[in-house]
Amino acid sequence: MRKAIKRARREQVAPFCSSGIVPRWSPAFLRRRHRQRDVGACLNQQPTVRVVVGPPLPVALVAPEIDNVADMLEGQVERRASMTKRRWPAHTWWEEQKMELGFWPHSRTLAEHNTMEKHLLFISIKRLTDRAQHPLCKSCAPAPGPQPTQSALLGLGVAFLLSATASPVFATTPAAPLMPIRGEVIIKRTASAWESQQVQEPCILPNPKDPARLVMFYSGVPASNRNVCFIGKAWAFKSDPFTWHQDQQNPVFSPGKQGWDCGSIRLDAVLYIAEEDAYYIYYSGTTASVQDRIGLAVCRAGADGYSGIAPTATQRVGTDPVLSPEPSAPYFEQMASQAAVLREWDAKEQRWDWFMYYSYRGKDGILPGIRLAISRDGKSWTRHYNEKDPRGMGQIFKSTPDAYYEWHQVSKIGGTYLLSIEVGTSAGKRWRPVIAVSQQPATGWTQIDVDSLLQTKWEGLYRDDAIYHVATPAIYQIEGKWYLYAQACPLPGNGNYIDGHWDLWCIECDRLIPTLPGCESIYIPGKPTAVAPGR
Repeated sequence: MRKAIKRARREQVAPFCSSGIVPRWSPAFLRRRHRQRDVGACLNQQPTVRVVVGPPLPVALVAPEIDNVADMLEGQVERRASMTKRRWPAHTWWEEQKMELGFWPHSRTLAEHNTMEKHLLFISIKRLTDRAQHPLCKSCAPAPGPQPTQSALLGLGVAFLLSATASPVFATTPAAPLMPIRGEVIIKRTASAWESQQVQEPCILPNPKDPARLVMFYSGVPASNRNVCFIGKAWAFKSDPFTWHQDQQNPVFSPGKQGWDCGSIRLDAVLYIAEEDAYYIYYSGTTASVQDRIGLAVCRAGADGYSGIAPTATQRVGTDPVLSPEPSAPYFEQMASQAAVLREWDAKEQRWDWFMYYSYRGKDGILPGIRLAISRDGKSWTRHYNEKDPRGMGQIFKSTPDAYYEWHQVSKIGGTYLLSIEVGTSAGKRWRPVIAVSQQPATGWTQIDVDSLLQTKWEGLYRDDAIYHVATPAIYQIEGKWYLYAQACPLPGNGNYIDGHWDLWCIECDRLIPTLPGCESIYIPGKPTAVAPGR
């Protein structure tokens, strides 16, 4: 190598024709004069990483006279130096080049070395463009007439320079492997008997009295009696939505001692009503074991928005459910349950409009889809039958045949309304989160592909023995980031999801996917695919 350098200097090889302080020769224009393992002058002092580099097509197109570049870069490279804080001796080839430029001392760190590497690549490409454009140099003056290749040479050269900075050869460190999706169990199911079988239905709100905290209502099923269910509470800091503090007062709401909800209950939705300083807790209940009606309980928020949520403070609204199944035509319902509730201010009418999206059972089958009810006060509800449903079911969107549509939550992202739904395809063979979107709260709903959020796509997180089934999903934006809260269970030994031990999870959503034209894109669990403002 030293002989090659000296010979190039004797021959007075100039790297390019323009003026300025530049080295008297450039590595890209020297034919290789060293052993095969050194691969090339610009690589023989790189950090220890094995990479495979393909033919550098852009260089071949930009500079066909550089006849040793492809040979220099192709093949496997054994980088032979330390990756961090390596000092480069003054006698190496690179140090001689740094000294030639006049602003590099005898030894530098790896980061400085990499900057030098990119600079040498730049001046090599600059020579190419100067040869195509410099009008005063006889050796590179263009022929008379139009020169369409000049801009092409410059463009290709710049493209190669930009791509090289991201390639394995020119990176300061090897590309780090993508981290798996972060997902954690957030409630200790075995901590209390009342939630020892299942933890589910996360309803999360900002604490109205403490802007740094979150409040979560959720429900639990005991292993000793899986026909009953209770509602509890927990809190977390917004800065750490993975760490939740279960409350010793749990459960804070239980099945009634008598009446329509004395058999069992399930949590549906929770809203904070500022003008009443109270939480509206919607829940499904029954006198038997399968919830078939929707009720409402109210709890004052109290001084700190959390400690006042207690069994004695949570009162049922009336003695009857707020929505019961409608057996008459055209509904033909036997059960109504799992309500997601949205409240929106109508500025024109100066009133609140309430929307309830509920599941049902009846003539159309078991949990065949979702229907709508409307209210002015959140207590008295009127059904809305969708006449545009081509199947004559009155559902807000066309559901997947032979699938169960059960618990769900509704939210608004920008101008888009979003339903996150637990759907058990093939009659519950695989429960998964599914989304539907609309630009209007009452009409225009469309379901996205049922496999869009399928848990088997959650790289590095999914396992059959952890999250084979995923249910009760809710998507929340917290401190500018998106999270999916849902219950999940391993594949039970007998294959029946009812016998699963269901834990409550929080999963980061870093993958941005489009929904429908005119609707917002949303973040779902997955590796990042785009960077967007307002994340």
